[in-house]
Amino acid sequence: VSVVDVADRTVTVTVGNPEDGEIYFSEPHGSTITADGRYLFVSNRNLGNNDTPVRPAPHAFQNDEGEPRPDTDFGFVTVIDTETNEVIEVIPMGKWASGMAIYDPR
Repeated sequence: VSVVDVADRTVTVTVGNPEDGEIYFSEPHGSTITADGRYLFVSNRNLGNNDTPVRPAPHAFQNDEGEPRPDTDFGFVTVIDTETNEVIEVIPMGKWASGMAIYDPR
């Protein structure tokens, strides 16, 4: 995920998977930002297509027959603090985590 200075048309910072092997991004698909601009949410499909890294599921899950479900059955949402440009949370989701929106009840 890159931050772009629109006026200069330059990338100012890129947030990606760290070198320690942690996976914060795996086939990112959708994103949305809070109204105050503080947090960016990025959905990740996590299907392992095209040799992309796959984030392990948070728990061992089983299908209806009691067989283990693969990690690729679980997408996730990555939360970035836009003030520090750091990943502050990775939220497990179900399969096909993709579109994003922020609900504003106003």
